[in-house]
Amino acid sequence: MEALVTGLILLRGLATLVLPVGLAAFALLGIRLLLREPTAREFGVFRFLAWTAILQVSVEVLLGLFGLRNGWLHLTYGVLAAALLHFVGGLEAPQGWFRRSLNRPPERVGPYLFWASFIALLLSLRFLATR
Repeated sequence: MEALVTGLILLRGLATLVLPVGLAAFALLGIRLLLREPTAREFGVFRFLAWTAILQVSVEVLLGLFGLRNGWLHLTYGVLAAALLHFVGGLEAPQGWFRRSLNRPPERVGPYLFWASFIALLLSLRFLATR
């Protein structure tokens, strides 16, 4: 049991390091997405960041179940960031799962990726600040 908790704590630390740094880098490098469409590699990085956010929130919930979290406010910010990244990551043309579900999908998704990464960065920083 101790090994599981230790592994979860290490996984949380890794996600805490990767997510804000990755989102900041993506937002800075993604400013050009306001003017052009993202490449397949940029979508891949975005989906990796989305799954990292989902992993981080899942680990926090598990640690909360083990009694290692006192408050749950920070999870609200984490869930919002993870959901935002996950849904916007589904806008990839033409096979994106979220894009297929929309009646009128957006013509340009580059700005959505930029703004989602920027807002998710703010939410993930707030997630870290409310621990």
